[in-house]
Amino acid sequence: CMVELIKIDKDLVPPYPQSLYVRPNMISISNFVFKQNEALLYVILCPVGDFFSTGTSKSVSLMADPNYTRCFYGGVSQYKMGCNYSPTIYVQEVAASRSCDQVLWLFGEDERITEAGTMNIFIHWKNEKGEKQLLTPPLDGLILPGITRSSVLELV
Repeated sequence: CMVELIKIDKDLVPPYPQSLYVRPNMISISNFVFKQNEALLYVILCPVGDFFSTGTSKSVSLMADPNYTRCFYGGVSQYKMGCNYSPTIYVQEVAASRSCDQVLWLFGEDERITEAGTMNIFIHWKNEKGEKQLLTPPLDGLILPGITRSSVLELV
C-alpha cells in the first residue's frame, strides 16, 4: 500500500538532498481494552529537509552525557511507542544549548551507547587490526529491533 500511496502523491517527493518521510502506523479500533481484534493501518507522508543544520555532507556533533538515559531494562524502549519520544525533547534542548546537533544516548555504569537521537546508531570504523567493522548495539532488551536496523545489517 505504501508504494501505491507514494505513486499517488509523487508530487510530494522533494528533490535531493531532501527526502520523503514515510511512517506506517497501526492502531487498534476495537472497543475492547484487552482484546484487540480490529486495527487500522495508515501511512503518514511528509516531505522533509536535511535533518541537521550541517547539511548532508558534514558530520554532526553529538552530546554524550551519562546524566541522561533514554532506555533501561524493564522499560518499553524496545517497543515502538510514542512515550519513548517525549522524554527526549528536553535533553535535545540541552544538547542544542551545548552547540550539539543531537544526543548520543548512554546506558549503565559502563556508559554503553544505545542510540543517537531517536534513531538506531551504526559506527563504521577500522579496528586495531585495520579491519573495517560496522558496530551497532545488541538487541538485549534496551533498543527497538526495528526494520531500519535489520535492513542495514542485512545489506552489509
